[in-house]
Amino acid sequence: MENYLWAMGINYEPRFSECRIGLTKFVCILTIIDDMYDVYGFLDELEHFTQAVCRWNMEAKEELPEYMKPVYAAMLKFGNELADNVFKNNGLDVLPYIKKEWVNLCKSYLVEARWFYGGYTPTLQEYLDNAWTSVGGPGALLHAYLLQGLGSHLTKTSLESFKHGSEIVYWSSLMTRLSDDLGTSKAESERGDVAKAVECYMEEKGTSEEEAQHYINDLICYSWKKMNEESAKTSMIPKSVVKMSLNMARTAHSIFQHGDGIGTSIGVTKDRLISLIANPIPIYHEHK
Repeated sequence: MENYLWAMGINYEPRFSECRIGLTKFVCILTIIDDMYDVYGFLDELEHFTQAVCRWNMEAKEELPEYMKPVYAAMLKFGNELADNVFKNNGLDVLPYIKKEWVNLCKSYLVEARWFYGGYTPTLQEYLDNAWTSVGGPGALLHAYLLQGLGSHLTKTSLESFKHGSEIVYWSSLMTRLSDDLGTSKAESERGDVAKAVECYMEEKGTSEEEAQHYINDLICYSWKKMNEESAKTSMIPKSVVKMSLNMARTAHSIFQHGDGIGTSIGVTKDRLISLIANPIPIYHEHK
């Protein structure tokens, strides 16, 4: 349900029901792979998994440890089926774009795994240069765009403009990462996870945790300004992508507003899900 909350926040309009279902599947697969890199995998296994993602075929699955095979197969199945559906709608081959984002994502996870196993704490800038990708924002926005109407609105030009690293996608993903880190860094630090933004700044500048959190909040405010600037520009980026980018940042704020709203969802997140799905605000219509 927590993963569905992401999908609902990014694309809340009733007509995008199929998009929310598909995006929830993407986030579920991403979450499992993220945990695998963060917690369960040994470095050599993670190297092999990353290589398998680059190859993108079922033959590569057989070279992986048993516990990695199901999620690898699920990733390929989901990506290939989405690409097939888009192709049936408008004849456009989007598989290279899907594959590229999964490769980018897993390579960014591998960078963090290498830092962890090497006992290395990066500078804040070094961390953020990688972390805006590892948060999954670029991949989520691409999949959401493809899932909207299953590609009926897509053109080659719109896909080329939606490149990895476009400004609106970058600032939205950075916002999501910073909000995530503020809400989850304490719990992840206690379980021995890789250093997040707060810890990187503390280590680099020799500051207290409170000072580091204040600085990260300032970065979030700056990121909002940049994102608002980009959203007001006339550019090649489709308006739907701009809207989803803003929505993703808003959703991250909501989920991590009171701490880890994903890993510990029995509090505010649970209440919000119940309010949204089980007990929505009633709308009464006058009968004439």
